[in-house]
Amino acid sequence: MDAENETPPPQEWMVPTVGRAATRSGSIVVETTEQGLPRAITIEASEMDQPAAVLAKRIVGLCRQAALTAGLRRREQLVAAGVDSATLSYMGLPTADDVRAAEDESDDEPPETWLRRV
Repeated sequence: MDAENETPPPQEWMVPTVGRAATRSGSIVVETTEQGLPRAITIEASEMDQPAAVLAKRIVGLCRQAALTAGLRRREQLVAAGVDSATLSYMGLPTADDVRAAEDESDDEPPETWLRRV
């Protein structure tokens, strides 16, 4: 191979950062980009009994959480690469506190029903 035609190995900061989030039971799992765009969604059959609007709301909420997790990973990668805190602040990447707050907020929402289907 010519040196001109070789593609350089990807830099760590160029590799897509993904985040994952799931319901407590693990019945819905999403994987997203830093922007919250879904890359994968897994839904157990039991979740399909819910009204579509309820299921959609849960999925969108999990996408938001996963995006925060991915953003936190990106922040950690940039910190390890030596990016200064002023630049990180300007980029608006989430902190560990932001991720914890979002997780706590989602835990506060009661389920639509306390009944369990078998």
